[in-house]
Amino acid sequence: HVPIGSAGTKERADSEAEQVRLCREYDVDLVVLARYMQGRRDRGLEPDNAVRHAFGDVGSALWITTATLAAGFACLSASSFLLSAHLGMLTVLIIVLALIADFLLLPALLLWFDRGAPDPPAGARPSG
Repeated sequence: HVPIGSAGTKERADSEAEQVRLCREYDVDLVVLARYMQGRRDRGLEPDNAVRHAFGDVGSALWITTATLAAGFACLSASSFLLSAHLGMLTVLIIVLALIADFLLLPALLLWFDRGAPDPPAGARPSG
């Protein structure tokens, strides 16, 4: 016997957790990409150094944001309301996995997509 109203609870929590992940990923990727492009265009950095520049600028902010979001959503996992508990657990898992992807996958993608790109302009100032 399944209580009325409990069907679809996990699916709804999955959907809401995914929405939070998408918003976080979109924001993080835009900031990292902006810093990467700043390193490439404004500072004349090679792709690998531009990745270091981007993550050097925003890396600690990513850790702090992830820890704050994860702690907040972890509080929901203690809820007696099943939908809130599922939402909290799934969102924490997704946020932590997104951080791992940010530091492992995003640099590789930036370097892969920038392969064969023209060198930075000769007048760009070197990093220092």
